[in-house]
Amino acid sequence: MGCAGSSNCFAGLCSERPTAEADVLVVGAGPAGISAVLALQQQRRRVVWVDPEFQSGRLKRFLTVPCNTKVDILASESNFRHPLLQHVGSSVAPALQKLIAEAESLPGSTDPSQLGWTTLGACKRMFDAVTSGAVQAGGLSRWIGKVVRLTPDGAHWVATVDSHQGQKCVKVRCVVLATGAEPKVAPLPNALSAEKTFDEDSLRHQLRPNQRLAVLGNSHTAAVALAKLRELAVPMSLSITCFARRPLRCAEWLEHSQVYRYNSTGLKGFGAVFGRECMIHGTSWLQVKDVKDFSPEQWDWIIDCTGYVKSQLPAIDGVIKAQDLPRDEASGALLGAPPGLFAMGVPWGEAPGRLWGRGLEAEDGFKGEDTFVGFSMFFARASLIADEKSQQLREKPAECKIVIDDSAVAHVEISGICTPKSLESVLNALHDARCKDGVKAVVLILQGSKGPVNPSGPALGVAPQTQAVASGTFLLGLRTLGLPCVAACCGKVAGPAWGLVLAADYRIASATSSFILPIWGPPECFGDLVGHTVAMQLCYNQGPVNALSMLEYGVIHQCQRGDEDTKKAAAEVARRIAATPALACHQATAMLSPAIEKYASIVARGGLRA
Repeated sequence: MGCAGSSNCFAGLCSERPTAEADVLVVGAGPAGISAVLALQQQRRRVVWVDPEFQSGRLKRFLTVPCNTKVDILASESNFRHPLLQHVGSSVAPALQKLIAEAESLPGSTDPSQLGWTTLGACKRMFDAVTSGAVQAGGLSRWIGKVVRLTPDGAHWVATVDSHQGQKCVKVRCVVLATGAEPKVAPLPNALSAEKTFDEDSLRHQLRPNQRLAVLGNSHTAAVALAKLRELAVPMSLSITCFARRPLRCAEWLEHSQVYRYNSTGLKGFGAVFGRECMIHGTSWLQVKDVKDFSPEQWDWIIDCTGYVKSQLPAIDGVIKAQDLPRDEASGALLGAPPGLFAMGVPWGEAPGRLWGRGLEAEDGFKGEDTFVGFSMFFARASLIADEKSQQLREKPAECKIVIDDSAVAHVEISGICTPKSLESVLNALHDARCKDGVKAVVLILQGSKGPVNPSGPALGVAPQTQAVASGTFLLGLRTLGLPCVAACCGKVAGPAWGLVLAADYRIASATSSFILPIWGPPECFGDLVGHTVAMQLCYNQGPVNALSMLEYGVIHQCQRGDEDTKKAAAEVARRIAATPALACHQATAMLSPAIEKYASIVARGGLRA
């Protein structure tokens, strides 16, 4: 990664240099990806949109599945009349009229509805119309293919796309991953995907008379699966049991608030009607049991309806376990990855109080609610991410600052998105200061952002991200100076900022700072840098870790109360080092830092593994 100035920068990734440039890459064309594209178009961003099919994602597999959202809500401003759809209104209006006209009443439903209920197939037609309108609106380049790799390149990303025409690349400032999710499949040889139960013909060919089937969970997916199995239960003499970990719960419409109680954990629509009829006490063809009574070997087929798992993400250079990266719930950015990488959709549900259920967190029924997904959540999250990216795209790169004090200590402040030219100037200045001014030590002040990025405020990203830092050029240049380095860490440390921390001989952090795991860099160096046991913790944990934990791990040497205390302590350590006889100081640094030299060298050569 980060082969600035090299003609082989994209060797092994693409047959040529990036074939296109844009502001943002959107990966996935399901409802979440469509929402992201709409929001970006309203921001007038240049967008490259990549998907293997452009058929509204997995909705094409669920054409006959009942939608668990009533048409009254689908036709509201939180869904298919959302402000994001204004610029594609001429394409959407006919499809919405058809959806409303074809909606049907739902006998047995206790959920009041004036417009009725519909299917996911009708919702797919809506999103197909939105996609068509988005393409006609312009400012959008559609690529049919699959994004297989994302490579940080300074303040940009280079995406490698596999298509029928071969590999090609696009260079962008930001990436939105809307890659979707898949129904869970039990890790057993007799597991049957819930999706197969949605197609009655396929199911009929799969099953044999007198077989025993276990359905895990009492979700909306379970209700749809069991409804399909009901048609075959008597004709094929099937033995069917539903196993659940908690009693069936149905959502309750609160007329005064115009919201649901148990919105994310309760069944709605068809699921609620079928659930009350068959999934509480069972019926002649269905038994209902606690999951504690489940034993896999007793069943011919096991259908897992307990949720969805994240679809495979593209490989991300420099990130060891990209699939498990957590998300900053405020900004939508993936933590532990370089800035400019966002995620939205089914795998990243929204907690109550942020985009839904606001003001009702304390009400009975909203306490302990799970995260919620849905079309309205996708529209709302897309708006937040578009605003966040807009701030990043408008942001001007920061300049590295260098000051030399009377003790022959150079203080280098790195914050925001520093330009390669700025970092190169710092290296040159340090070299000159060492030769002319006798500089004997360096203090690196790493000024990351504080806490989660505010979607409505400026965003500097979670760490200094530059072409020079990402490629290791700055790290290698810093180490070859032969000057002892003291790092003062303030704010967040994530992605390539880890390289600056690990390249320091002595590390001090503010108690308010946080370190985003997993750690970034070549894994083969971590054991020598921080010890094998700690290295394993840093590689396999995800999310933010506070400075005190880093002190316990031995990653940092001091933890100070605040940023000013941290900078002051770093300056004092550097001055003590500078007062040490130069030869002894340099010998000690060289002997103690071979792993740092190896780390910087591997990153500088572009040898960082994903």
